[in-house]
Amino acid sequence: MRASIAISQSSPRARLLVRQALAAADRHGFLQTVLDTAPQLVDHVIANSHLYPRTEQLRALISAGLKARKLTAPAPRQSKLHDPLTAAEIRVLKKLPEQLSYVEMASDLYVSLNTVKTHLRHAYTKLGATSRSSAIKRATLLGIL
Repeated sequence: MRASIAISQSSPRARLLVRQALAAADRHGFLQTVLDTAPQLVDHVIANSHLYPRTEQLRALISAGLKARKLTAPAPRQSKLHDPLTAAEIRVLKKLPEQLSYVEMASDLYVSLNTVKTHLRHAYTKLGATSRSSAIKRATLLGIL
């Protein structure tokens, strides 16, 4: 709860409190509870996944958060993009918050490493992003993630 409040108040301690909350939830098996009761915290972790340690539990939380968001969110607002993303670019873009390497993304999607790199390069260009975190934030704002 303190982590969610710190996020909403843009507290400088937010990152530390989120890390502590995620560690406690992971240690005691409450990641689903975090997903169900702290959507703001989950959204924060998805948009800023580069700030948090890469673990299988965090990956599971991010994946579950993205699935829940997909079920409850309105249709993506790609109309704000000059050049809409292709289905393949979106598929690869959705792997970014999971903190996977490009090789891991390629393996998960059953495509080549060069295909992942090409789709991400095009997605970054269309989103006006220059980094993984800026691509995630822009795609989140547009409702794509």
